[in-house]
Amino acid sequence: MKAASGSGEQEHEGIGELLFRLDDEALLILRAHLLTERYLWKFLDRELATQFLSKEVNLRYHQLVALSKIVAQNETLDWFWDFLSNLNRVRNVLAHEIVDSEKMDSLIASVFQKATPHIDLDPFARRPRVERLRWLFMILCGVADSLPERVEKERSAKKE
Repeated sequence: MKAASGSGEQEHEGIGELLFRLDDEALLILRAHLLTERYLWKFLDRELATQFLSKEVNLRYHQLVALSKIVAQNETLDWFWDFLSNLNRVRNVLAHEIVDSEKMDSLIASVFQKATPHIDLDPFARRPRVERLRWLFMILCGVADSLPERVEKERSAKKE
């Protein structure tokens, strides 16, 4: 991933490189977890007006999601926080358990289940599952990257 201070276009190209090189679903999940974590830190650093929070505080992923949700105060993003919590659960299973193909199918189904009511993956319906997973994570990284703008838009709408 390019540096957080780079342009959004450069960051998204970096994400594409990081996600599209992988054909293993477990690695895609681990990579998406890492990328969304970086975006949440970037969001919090901006919202809390500090560039040092991520260097000074050691939050676990679930704590990072919870803090981001509190700071965002945006009900339209509740599905996103739920998705990230599930992504964390799936990541923890993959990192700490030996997962057979049946369990992997169940884990990936839960990833899609949390996202599909909010993200249209129909254009990818006939694609292999790993490709649909890549696209899902690309879209979700875009949501994570746009958190500051989404939150600001919601705050402006509430003021009116």
